[in-house]
Amino acid sequence: MIDKIEEKDRFDELSSEDPDREDEVNEEELDGIPASSYQSDSMTAKDSDLQSTLKTLFPSFEDSELSSIAQIVMLGRGFPETFESNVYLITTTLARSHRHDPKFNVILTRQIIEGLFQIGLEGKGRVEAVIVSGNTKEIAEQGQGMGRL
Repeated sequence: MIDKIEEKDRFDELSSEDPDREDEVNEEELDGIPASSYQSDSMTAKDSDLQSTLKTLFPSFEDSELSSIAQIVMLGRGFPETFESNVYLITTTLARSHRHDPKFNVILTRQIIEGLFQIGLEGKGRVEAVIVSGNTKEIAEQGQGMGRL
């Protein structure tokens, strides 16, 4: 009984009701912040429509470990029966390898891994890549055909 009282006192001592963040950030302060990798990838003017679409369908990551996993998972063939266990295993493996990194966010990593597996679920990532590629090719051929008239 004494332990529960001590735990409550310790909880009250450690807990706070102050918000995590101070005042809201002004938009003017955000002007000097560089764009995220996703934003900079999406804003490249030299990209073709196909490249832009593929970058949207298949995101890339600055973390090389996550990036190598992403390519395999998104273009692989995932099965519904193994979906949850695969997400769990990869998230756990990443969490263990980053256990000494205070900036590692397990929940965010799980969400990313789950999203990657959703792209590759039942080979849908492959199918979407082929469809986008085929549509782009058709549009290009139609454009060439129009130039001949």
